[in-house]
Amino acid sequence: MKYPTLFLLLLGIVTSYSPEELQQMYREKKIEYNMNFPRSRTDEKDHFLEFCNFANMVEKHNREDGSEWQGEINEFAMMTEAERNRYRGLNISSPLEKMKGRISVKKRKVVADLRAESDSVDYTDKLPPVKNQGYCGSCWTFGAVAPLEYQLGRKTKTITALSEQQYLDCVYESGTWDGCRGGWPGDCYDWTKQNRHMIATLEDYPYMGRDSECRKDVKSAIKGYKVKGYRMIPRSATDVFSAVSDPKIGVLVGAVGVLDTFFSYKLGS
Repeated sequence: MKYPTLFLLLLGIVTSYSPEELQQMYREKKIEYNMNFPRSRTDEKDHFLEFCNFANMVEKHNREDGSEWQGEINEFAMMTEAERNRYRGLNISSPLEKMKGRISVKKRKVVADLRAESDSVDYTDKLPPVKNQGYCGSCWTFGAVAPLEYQLGRKTKTITALSEQQYLDCVYESGTWDGCRGGWPGDCYDWTKQNRHMIATLEDYPYMGRDSECRKDVKSAIKGYKVKGYRMIPRSATDVFSAVSDPKIGVLVGAVGVLDTFFSYKLGS
């Protein structure tokens, strides 16, 4: 199938690539990310135009502002804005009230008194490989699971992958909220605490990338340990770094506001 350069001319897209280069890249990326399936002409046009915008955004950023971080033309380039928005899975509308009082003066002081022992820390050897949330706004479950995996590994000296799917299915089970539409990591810890400190392994409760029926007929991977709750860390670089550099705390949950350019992130800081 050919994608006429007329698409570009009609909408007045300012391009860093030639129309031919964009068409070639689009065909290659469709194959690379297994998106080479039939679409209607209108749908194909929308995706191709979005790809052109994304590709030119990445090229412009890397050329003008790439000294701090670099972008790439990745899987998100193949999606429309509406499709990318499904990956924005943090929902803080209801938990805002819960957060009040989580940061006491005493807790602020404890965190602030921690001292960094080095300029950087690396906990990747204590965690499972990087996971993929797929086409579901379940980032809140992945954020919640990672600190538990770290703490479990720190105690047992073994790496155990825990189940994001159990949180996706169970945390908002009693309501009408679909977990793929977002959630709050703290609610995961509250659920585990209220359910006899339950969280299954990824092997026992595999990830499906869609909200399904809650299962509790699996053994807990943290048997013998308790999740007492969570606390918020003051929003300053010093406090966050102090907490991360303390191996007893280690991995944190970080909520990030995702702008369009962030979807292209490859490396850097």
